[in-house]
Amino acid sequence: MVGVLKGMWDRILEGEDTAWRTVSVVALVVLAVCAGVLLGPRGPQVIPYAEDDVGRFAAGTLKAHRSYRIEDHEATEHKRREAREAV
Repeated sequence: MVGVLKGMWDRILEGEDTAWRTVSVVALVVLAVCAGVLLGPRGPQVIPYAEDDVGRFAAGTLKAHRSYRIEDHEATEHKRREAREAV
């Protein structure tokens, strides 16, 4: 099997068989496009910014594509005060 593939590859590279060269290029392009579609992101993540959307139930399951860091300065300061008082 390896010998057959090596022979086909040699013919493609030498330009003896232009049909195999065309098929190989098309197969490579199809493979690259399929890999890009399968491995790429699934679409833009939409975060609701409208005031009407706040407090409403989601229409479906939401999953973040990445981690978000949202700092709560008031809660942090409150916990720091509690920690100081506990010492």
